Parts: sequence; structure tokens; C-alpha cells
Amino acid sequence: MLESKKFKRRVAAAIISIMLIIAAYAFIGGNNEKTRIVHETTSDGGITWFTEDGTVVDFPLSVKGKKGFPVSIRSTLPTHIPEKWAMEFLSLYAACEVSVDGEIINSYGTTLPLTFGKLTGNIRVITELNPSMSGKDITITFTPYYNIHMDISGVSFGSIAAVKYSIAIENMVRMAVVISLLIILLIGIGLTIYQAREKNEAGFSLFSNFCFFTMIVIMWVICSSDMPQFYTNANEAVALVSFLSLASVGIPYLGFCAQVLKRGSRICEVLGIAGWILPIINIIGFCGRLYDPLEVLILSHLYIGGAAILTLVLAFLNQRGGAETKILLTATIIISLGFFVGVGFYYIAPSQGYAGTVVGLAMVAFVATLFVLVLNRQITYVRERKYLDTYKELAYRDMLTGLNNRAAFDKLFNELPDKYDEGTEVTLFMFDLNNLKRVNDEMGHIEGDRLIKDMSDCLDKTFKNVGTAYRLGGDEFAAVVIGSRKNPDKLLREFESNVEYCNIISKGKLSAAKGYYQKPLIKNASFARDLYRYADQAMYADKQRKNYKS
Repeated sequence: MLESKKFKRRVAAAIISIMLIIAAYAFIGGNNEKTRIVHETTSDGGITWFTEDGTVVDFPLSVKGKKGFPVSIRSTLPTHIPEKWAMEFLSLYAACEVSVDGEIINSYGTTLPLTFGKLTGNIRVITELNPSMSGKDITITFTPYYNIHMDISGVSFGSIAAVKYSIAIENMVRMAVVISLLIILLIGIGLTIYQAREKNEAGFSLFSNFCFFTMIVIMWVICSSDMPQFYTNANEAVALVSFLSLASVGIPYLGFCAQVLKRGSRICEVLGIAGWILPIINIIGFCGRLYDPLEVLILSHLYIGGAAILTLVLAFLNQRGGAETKILLTATIIISLGFFVGVGFYYIAPSQGYAGTVVGLAMVAFVATLFVLVLNRQITYVRERKYLDTYKELAYRDMLTGLNNRAAFDKLFNELPDKYDEGTEVTLFMFDLNNLKRVNDEMGHIEGDRLIKDMSDCLDKTFKNVGTAYRLGGDEFAAVVIGSRKNPDKLLREFESNVEYCNIISKGKLSAAKGYYQKPLIKNASFARDLYRYADQAMYADKQRKNYKS
């Protein structure tokens, strides 16, 4: 693929440069300053936060924190809390603990076996309240997981039923998305298996790339959702899978593009190779704490953004390439717009959850669009295969009689040594239709054709269960029986009976000279030639003995 050594050196230099940039960025990113909110007050049941210097902080609240350094926010609950109420807010990149009058009533983070979100993403904090808590002091303590920004969205109050209903609707939508993608994945796997059985290498590669891509998207949707995760260290595992899936999502897509696009496929392949290296770097950096998840996300965003721009340009360059390229162009526009809008939301309003929703919807639409391309490729392949089978059928079929023709006869003997073991009994029957020339001359070719069809019907009835009948051309016919224990003379007697019955029904005078030769299969070049010669000699001997005429 990469024939030029100079080109390889450039790729290696680019990869090393990227790794150095990552290392430098990780070192700089680990020295964030910490900010602490130390005071707040309330007004008419509302909540207003103040920093140390008295500055009012509006929601969404965004502060820089140092790993393990707690940030406490204190306020007073509304004076009249109804029954079955709940307080809800979102926390990003931090565990949190909620206490009322010094008593802890809720905590989210590493202390829980289940979480409502990934550790390094949005954590929906829902705290059930009751009337006895009215007017009491409430303290929310955030503990950053990493030396990065932690964002807290606005606090809202509402009924528990409404909060749970909104969560249920969210999870139902996400579950519907996951189920839809799983159905697409299962269909894709089935089509991939079909292509493998058909030994269609290009189709198998295309479909397997699609399945790989869809599987990564499914992992991303699940790990980016509020579905509970069951792991020993749930948050770390979910975050890791989410980051890796987000970083890896472009790899199979670029391979997919390389197979569809006619121009720029090498660029896709090279970028795909680089895409394999980036997740490995992210794994090392994430597990070794060389840099924080935000840096991982930035790298992933840069990579996916670059891939989106590149594939968008390539799609436009190939927009005259046919229906598949137009579908790919549509899919690329969808994912590119979804990505850039989603990432914009992520950096503008990280705690609002818009980024994941936009990118998630774009990915689902993207997969669905590519699925249309895959189905179109499958339909085209099946149609072409059907046409090919039809052409093969015509190539090996005698159009007048429906029997196999001379090409099929030659093909059989060419394949005998590969399909059957040496020593297998092979019997070749030769037939020559009598009086065909006289019938054509005296009664016309229509009657001659009818005579040929009657002959083929008799042969088919005789050999259809034990062998295969052939029309070799003109008035010459043959039949081949392989491995059958049925006596050849008995088969010829059955043929004679079928001829007599045909003459009674059609009031014709069908007759044919016949002969056979039986020989164990020998895997050498002279076997087929000898078998044909001796069977043909037996047939001509029968013709001379009975004084038949052609």
C-alpha cells in the first residue's frame, strides 16, 4: 500500500510529532490552578452562589479544581417543600455529596456500585426531599476526579415522579437507539457471513468494516448514556470504553471510505493506520495518568474532526462516482455537521448534555445512511450474482432440449480428478439419434427438432436419478454415471422402454444407436480420452450391427 520509502518516513515523522505534542500537552495540562467557592446566600427560596471575593456566579457554574480537593457549596432549601419532591442538578468531572444540616443524604461517585452516568462525564444528581427539610441548610461538596474544569448546571426542583419520568423517557429513547443499532448490526453480521461464504473478498471487507463501525457506535451510545453500568470500578471502565470508542470510531469508517471512493483512497488508508495508533496512546495516557480525560477528548475531537473534514472533501471530489458515493457524501455531511455542532455545544455548555445528544443522533443517522449503502451493495451483488448464474446456466445448457451441453460435458471431465477419489467407477454412455437427417430433409426441421426433444426426454427419464444426460451437438447425445451400482445394461434396457413408450404416445419412429464403457477413475490426462473413445466405439458397433442411419 505504501510503496514509497520517502512517504513512509513522512508518515513516521508525523506520528512521532503527534506523540511529542501529546506529551507536551499532557505535561502542561497537569498544572491547572484550583478555585474554591467558600460562601453563598439565598433570597426568597432561590439559590445564589458567591465566590471568596464576593462575585456572584450564575449557572451553569464552571470552576477549575484539583484532583481530590473538595469544593463545598452551601445554601438554604426552599421554605415550603411539598411531598415527594426532588432536587436535581448535573455535575461534570466530579463526585458529589449532598448533606442537610450536616447529615449526608445522597452521594454520587466512586462510593456507589452503580452510577447514573460515566465518571468523567455528566452525572445527574437526584436527591429526594421531604417537608421536614424545608428551610434547612444544604451543603453540596464536589470532589474533582482530575485536574480539569468541573461544571455544575443549575439546580432545579420538581416532583420525584416528573424527574423519574424524564429519566425513563431518556433511557427509553437511548434503549430504542441501541436496539435499532443492534438490529442493524445483526443484519450486517449476517450479510458479512454471506459474503464470506460467497468468497467475495471486497464485499466481506466492506461489510465487516461496517459491522465494526456500528459496534463501536453502540458501545459509545451505551457508555455515554445514563444506563447503570455493572463493573468493579464502574466509572473508570465506562469512561475508558467511551473514550476509546469515540477515538476509534473513524478507523473502520475510513476503511469503508477507502473501498467506496475511487479518488483519495490511499489517504483514507494512511489516516486509518494513524487512527489505530491514537487509541493506543490514549490507553497508555489514560491508565498511566499521563494526562486527564479532557486532553483525551481534545485529541479525539481533533482526530475525528480532521477525519470528518477529510472525508467530506473526498466525498465532494467523488460526487460523480455514482449512487454509492452520493450516499456516502450524504452520510459524511450528516456526521460532520453533527460532530461540529455537538463539539461546539460541548465546549460552550459542557454541563447541559446537548453535545452527547447531537452527536448521538448524528451517529445514528450516519449509521442508518451507511446501512442504506450496504444494503444497496448487497442488492447489487445478489442481482449481479443472479445474472451471472443465469449466464452460467445458459453457457452450460442446450437451449433446444434443456439438457447439459458439450461445454458442461467437457467441464465435468476436467473436474473429475478434483471432485472424486481415484478408483471411483465412471460409466460413459454414448447415443446417436437415427434418421435425423432424413426427417429434416423429408419432413422439415420442426419435425427434426421434435425428434431431438423426444430423444432428450427419454434420456432424462432414464438417467435423472443416477447420472446426467448431455446433448453434445446435432444427433449426438451422452450420459455419465459416477459411482452408481446400477448395472449399465439395465439402464440401456430402461432407455429402450422409454423410447418404445414415446413412440406409442407420439406415433413416431424414434430410435438410437447406443454404447457404453465403464472404467475406474485414474487421475491422468488420458482417462477422459480413453473413456470417450471406447464408449464411442461401442456405440458405432451397435449402429453397424443394427444397420442404423443418421
